[in-house]
Amino acid sequence: GLAGHNGLKSIRDRLGSAQFRRLRLGIGRPEHGSPSSFVLAPFSKDERGELDDYLERASRLLLSELRSGQADGS
Repeated sequence: GLAGHNGLKSIRDRLGSAQFRRLRLGIGRPEHGSPSSFVLAPFSKDERGELDDYLERASRLLLSELRSGQADGS
């Protein structure tokens, strides 16, 4: 589902369907405070150090999915 995510709702509206695949990249949850403040905050020094590897793994997964040709969600 779209879980109230406005960006996903916009994609659904543009495509005319909610039947699309997505790659979700998680950032965790705050121990305390507002989730929106957590999501919008700059990465910490430790997080920045891990970011390149994280994005590299995500890009490999995305390329693998695109190459598989399974755009129907199976």
